[in-house]
Amino acid sequence: MNIKIITDSAADLPEEEVRKLEIRVIPLSVVQGETILKDGVDIHPDEIYARQRQGESFTTSQISYTEFTEVFEGYAKEGRPFLYISFSSGISGTYQTSCLALSDLKEKYPEMVGECIDSKSVLGGLGMVLEKVAPIALEGANMAQLTEAVEKYSKAVRHIFTVTDLNYLYKGGRLSKSSAVMGNMLKINPVLIVNADGGLEVLAKARGERKVIQRMIDYVKENGGDTAGEEFVITTCDNPEYAEKLKETVEKKFDPKNVTILPAAPIIGTHLGPGAITLHFFNQDQLKD
Repeated sequence: MNIKIITDSAADLPEEEVRKLEIRVIPLSVVQGETILKDGVDIHPDEIYARQRQGESFTTSQISYTEFTEVFEGYAKEGRPFLYISFSSGISGTYQTSCLALSDLKEKYPEMVGECIDSKSVLGGLGMVLEKVAPIALEGANMAQLTEAVEKYSKAVRHIFTVTDLNYLYKGGRLSKSSAVMGNMLKINPVLIVNADGGLEVLAKARGERKVIQRMIDYVKENGGDTAGEEFVITTCDNPEYAEKLKETVEKKFDPKNVTILPAAPIIGTHLGPGAITLHFFNQDQLKD
């Protein structure tokens, strides 16, 4: 019996890929007042970004201890081994909650074979990790082989992104109100990365789409190794024109095998706001190590 791969809705993967790779996706929650909406089930990218543009505000909620327990216990009762690949612990406490639920269940089911691992990735980056690891699981890899693969691809994946409305970073506590107001007035966009610890880090500030895209391209050159012929993933919070411009530039500069544009998962897009755009790729030199 092959090991079941589980992840959460902070990963960006097309539904057909999720089905093909037999991945279980546990939804996180988008919250508005007393209304709780399951990410990717009750609310989808096009709806949430449209509602944000109309002035509606949302918060988010991680997967609860109870939800993790229910999912993990189901596989324990089946005798099915599983591996939960979490989105970055540097962004959310979801991974820590999954570990607590797993630890408690192992006392109840001592024969259970299950693990949780922190991908230190999110959105298209986590999706790229899953696309590498899930096929190995379907081929019958053991737990040690799978966790080694997750660590390898997680260390190699890179994320760089920008937001077009700084108010969302302010609401999320990642920017002061004065910086958000001034940045919006001057049309200055922060360029951020997910660092090696899985946390968010401001890399640079740029004014206008052209300069932001150029900084992203420079980051790929600095961190991509030999990217020729490789894959990139772009995720967008309802900004298809910007995504296409970035895609065209990536194709021109690196001649990749494939550049995929996907809608950003609501659970993350809620904090980035409409207009945000991300770019994900692997550092090829690290994959060779």
